[in-house]
Amino acid sequence: MGLVAVVGMLAGGGVANGLVKFLSGNQSDSAEGRNWFESALFISLYSSMAIFFVLLVGASYFSETFLQGRFRLAIWVLGCVQFFVGIGSLIIADASSRGESKRFAFLNITGTILGTILIALGAYVYGEEGSAYALVLASALVGILGILMLMRESSHLLRLRPKMDFSCVRQLLSYSALPMAGALSITLAQLAVRDAMAASYSWSGVGLWQGVAKTSDVYMQFVGVILINYALPRMATDSTERAVRELWIVMAGLVGFLAIGFILFLSLQDFLVALVFSEDFLPMRKYFPIQMLGDLLRCIAAAFSFFLIARGYLKFSLMYEIVQGCLFVSVFYLIFNKAGDMAPVYAHVVTYFVLGMIMALAFWRFCSRSKTEQLA
Repeated sequence: MGLVAVVGMLAGGGVANGLVKFLSGNQSDSAEGRNWFESALFISLYSSMAIFFVLLVGASYFSETFLQGRFRLAIWVLGCVQFFVGIGSLIIADASSRGESKRFAFLNITGTILGTILIALGAYVYGEEGSAYALVLASALVGILGILMLMRESSHLLRLRPKMDFSCVRQLLSYSALPMAGALSITLAQLAVRDAMAASYSWSGVGLWQGVAKTSDVYMQFVGVILINYALPRMATDSTERAVRELWIVMAGLVGFLAIGFILFLSLQDFLVALVFSEDFLPMRKYFPIQMLGDLLRCIAAAFSFFLIARGYLKFSLMYEIVQGCLFVSVFYLIFNKAGDMAPVYAHVVTYFVLGMIMALAFWRFCSRSKTEQLA
């Protein structure tokens, strides 16, 4: 699952956030908008080809390193479907920039439902092997559904072709560095923590923490969807004053929604853990309150980061993406001997408390600079 997530992030060249920002001011059916979309298509196409080559050549290495020598063919299949993964991210970005919430919701919800059915069937018929291949194929469903939808509508997007516009490509790549850095930073950090915990405790203990982390990833994906597809276009096109107001509204809504959801989850956690995992995972209960506190802080830090992305103030957002993994690992090793198996969740809280403070400072600096420029 981790390999599919990271490869999928890299497949589209990580340009989705930048494309949403630039298309918010110039729709893809305008001359300038076509340049942006065709440049993003160029990046996505060649990124997908590069990933296909890397996975084809390195399948044995990835299999031995991460999957105990299994699923080599699944890694090749993963490389083959990356074109559809990248195309899907571009279609979603175009829908987000236009505010086409119905299209966005249809593609994501339908893709998720069909993917869930596919994985369930794969697991039922072929066991773990089937679920692994189904997981790989499910990652391409949004792209396949998106292409079919465009064909049905005879959309203008079908007439666009990959094009190397140096200025557009350069600016889009400056945004692509952000999600790529974050995906690699967090994934590598979790691998390091996983191996350290396995060496000192057991893989069962690792499984409990990883279960909590995966649960966290699910609802934090919801946060990411809201920030990318709702907040980012609005904060990119509004005046600074209105963008700041939009930030506070979105942040308050997300934090409030998560807090209510966490309270409900904790009140039903025995039932939910047994339902989603099994009763063997009930010991993970001790991790949830601290993990959720860290996720609230992460939501705040991410909201500040997306505001700065929307306003073109990228250096602090890039720092945020890179530092989160480094800081997480550093704090984990610093407290591991004393905190034991609780070290990952404590490190999670500390990481996003520190990053939240840094991003709040960056936000304050941006607002101060904007006021100074307006007065000048």
